[in-house]
Amino acid sequence: MPVELRFTTPVDVLACRWAISPLRETTSAVRLLAAPHRQGYHQAWLRSVAPALAELDLTPLLQVLAPAYNPDFLMPPPAGPNPRFADELALVRKAPPRQVAAQLRRTLRPSPTTQALLAHPQRARDLLADTLEACWERLIEPWWPRLRDVLAGDIAHRTHTLAAGGLAAVLADLHPKVRWRNQTLFVDVAAEAVREVDETGLVLMPSTFEWPHVGVMFDKPWSPTIDYPARGIAALWESTSDPSVALARLVGHTRATLLAALTEPTSTTGLARRCALPNSTVSEQVAILREAGLVTTHRAGRYLRHTRTPLGTQLLGTTR
Repeated sequence: MPVELRFTTPVDVLACRWAISPLRETTSAVRLLAAPHRQGYHQAWLRSVAPALAELDLTPLLQVLAPAYNPDFLMPPPAGPNPRFADELALVRKAPPRQVAAQLRRTLRPSPTTQALLAHPQRARDLLADTLEACWERLIEPWWPRLRDVLAGDIAHRTHTLAAGGLAAVLADLHPKVRWRNQTLFVDVAAEAVREVDETGLVLMPSTFEWPHVGVMFDKPWSPTIDYPARGIAALWESTSDPSVALARLVGHTRATLLAALTEPTSTTGLARRCALPNSTVSEQVAILREAGLVTTHRAGRYLRHTRTPLGTQLLGTTR
């Protein structure tokens, strides 16, 4: 049986929102380390973080994140759309020991290797929080601008779908294991539960490390939350784009490289990192592409996102 998230009033539907969670991306990345069959898109990242992994002791964290059920206190849904990792980690460090103990008992089977975590929940909470902080600093933060751009690009796409087809169209397209029927969202995971979605709404969180799975958090007091694979992860770790010679002759190599790199809506900083160019150069060249009708720019929170127009995509395709 799936997890059922039931919407009982129109207000509950309107309370749905998106969020980008640095903490959740960190826990998802750690889970990926224990799942070789899910690592195909992330080989470049794995090679980059190999020295850090050799120095980190992830044993306690892998013990609680590898099972089907993961303790909710390690991944509280963010209160806003773009929380800081430090603020999210502070919530983990404040988790009541009684809650920690109950969720660890639900996650872990008693054994010599898990006894210390089960016997001392407050100490376990602090150890797990310290390990998460080290994982963020060594495994995720150096690549966060690139990851954040993919996540923001996914949200931009979903909000466009929302405007064109409504929330039902968005929910129907999240993941094959997510189904919307009769005011109820069904998520086919290894759990069975029914949760009423109240005025706190539903949190939708794209993830670069979740593929090919979907995750759902349904226990109170947290808002029900769905983690789903973000669009664009296939090109996530591509360092540069290789435009055709014909396009480079037409618009110039730098502008051709930027146009080819815009596979998803991307910020100036993200585009600069992907193409190994200074921010000032990217800003100047994107402005030229925008004037030519090949790129559009919109604001998403604090960031400007650049998107290839249909004309830009057509030009890129016809010159390959």
